[in-house]
Amino acid sequence: MKMVFLRNLSVRCAVLVMILLIRCVCARAQASESSILPQTRIRQAAARILQSLDNATCRSQECRIVVTNFTFSSGLTSQLGMDLADQFAHELASQASPIQVMGRSQIRSDLERQRIPGSFFTDDKAIRWLGQAVGATAILTGGLEKSGPSMLLKVRLLACWTEKAGPEESITFSYSGLESDLSPTEAFPEEPPTDNIFSDPALPRVGKSGVTRPACIYCPNPGFTQAARDAKASGTILLDVVISPQGSATDARIIRGAPFGLNERAMSTVRNWKFKPSTLNGKPVTAIVQVEVLFRFY
Repeated sequence: MKMVFLRNLSVRCAVLVMILLIRCVCARAQASESSILPQTRIRQAAARILQSLDNATCRSQECRIVVTNFTFSSGLTSQLGMDLADQFAHELASQASPIQVMGRSQIRSDLERQRIPGSFFTDDKAIRWLGQAVGATAILTGGLEKSGPSMLLKVRLLACWTEKAGPEESITFSYSGLESDLSPTEAFPEEPPTDNIFSDPALPRVGKSGVTRPACIYCPNPGFTQAARDAKASGTILLDVVISPQGSATDARIIRGAPFGLNERAMSTVRNWKFKPSTLNGKPVTAIVQVEVLFRFY
C-alpha cells in the first residue's frame, strides 16, 4: 500500500510540474509577442488616425479603409511588416464603427492575381491605385526601417481618389523577435496560384523536347492606360502565352505584372498578336512561350 501511495504521489507531482512548465512557456510566449508588437502605441496611433480622417477625405459611412502590407524602402514586405499591418487593421476595425476596415487579405488576393512586384509600391500613386482596385476610399500604408536592435515604423492614411493624406504616425520600438521575420519578401508566392494555370498542363514549352520558338509576325506595342499616363509609369510585364498551330495567342497568364491596369492592357494586346507557330519534328504544334511586354514612358 505504501509503495502504491508513493507511486501515485510521484505521478501527481510529475503532472503538476508539467502543468507549471506549460503555463510558464505560454506566459513567456505571450510576453515575447507583446514585446515584439508595440500594441499600446499601435492602439493610440490608430485612434489618432481615425481622428484625422477628413485629411484623407474619408468621411462617415462612405469611408472604406484598406490596410496594405507594411514594407521596407525597397517595397518588399516581411513577416513583421505583415504582423504590424494586421495589428493596425484590428485596432482600426475595433475603434472605427461604422467605418468599414478591410485587412491585408483584400490586398493579398489582388496582388496574387496580378503578381505586381513590391518595387512598384514605393510610389504613392501606385499605392492609391491599389486601394482603388479593391474599392477603398483610403489606404493605410506603412514603412519599416531597422536601426540596430530597434525598428522605426511610419504609417500614413492616403486618400485613394485625391492627393490628400493624413498626418504621419511614427512608432519606434525594440525588436527581439526572430531575424527571419525581417527577411524581405514579395507579397505573393513565387509560383502563380492554381487558378492561374492553363487548362492543359501537358502543353509543351518552347525550348524543351525539341519544340522551336515561334516567330512574331504581327506584334504591335500596347498603349498606355490613362492611369499609367498620369503616373508616368514604366515597366515590363512577363506573360506565359499559349500559341496555337495556326499562330494565334489562345491563352495567357501573368508571371510578373504591373499596376495601373497595364496587366489587362498587355493581355488584351497579346491575344491579337500573330505568330509563325512553334514546330516539333517539322510540324506546327501548340506550345507555351514566355513573352515580355514593355511599357516605356518617354
